[in-house]
Amino acid sequence: MTVAVLKDIVTHPSRQSEEEFGRILAHAQERTLKKVSRIQSAATAAASPSASAFFSHHYHHHHYDHQSPHLLTEEDLRANQDRTTFHLRLSEVVREKSSEAAAVFMTLPLPGESTPSALYLAWLDVLSRKLPPFLFVRGNQESVLTFYS
Repeated sequence: MTVAVLKDIVTHPSRQSEEEFGRILAHAQERTLKKVSRIQSAATAAASPSASAFFSHHYHHHHYDHQSPHLLTEEDLRANQDRTTFHLRLSEVVREKSSEAAAVFMTLPLPGESTPSALYLAWLDVLSRKLPPFLFVRGNQESVLTFYS
């Protein structure tokens, strides 16, 4: 096992990483919009008023509409730009250092309380993409990965 101290983690990520992340976000937004459309169609096509009311209440209550917190806004992206930049750069370093590994273990990054779920999942996607088997490990506010040399 090799443990490396990363001195260049604050370097800005490559343009390629930023473009890849943009594609990940676009794909996630597209999937969410399709899901919203299917749910709205199901509610409209429901045979009985009670079924229609159920879909309308249940999914509207959980914000599956076009103002959904599951859809990212430019404001969300700006508010989380520093963390996004960090995760993109970290993903580059992990790929560089671990592409030949049998498996990769990483402490699961904590989302901020106001981090949109779609953005958090995109960070996890970019961190684990194009790598050998990948396992995020999470403790209860404690480090769960210990290294002995």
